[in-house]
Amino acid sequence: MFEILGLEYDKFDVRKGNTHVRKLHLMMGAKKIGETELDDLFILSKEDYVENKKNIIEMLNLEI
Repeated sequence: MFEILGLEYDKFDVRKGNTHVRKLHLMMGAKKIGETELDDLFILSKEDYVENKKNIIEMLNLEI
């Protein structure tokens, strides 16, 4: 996403009940910046993404 779109950061929301996706984003380095009644709001910097990408790919046993 960062490479394709040329972004320096990404802001996104995750439903509070979606614990698996929330955990994955936190492992990627996302930081919680707020919340609504339904969602947690996050920001992920390109720097944090690049720093954690290799570890997450290995942990999930994916090949790129």
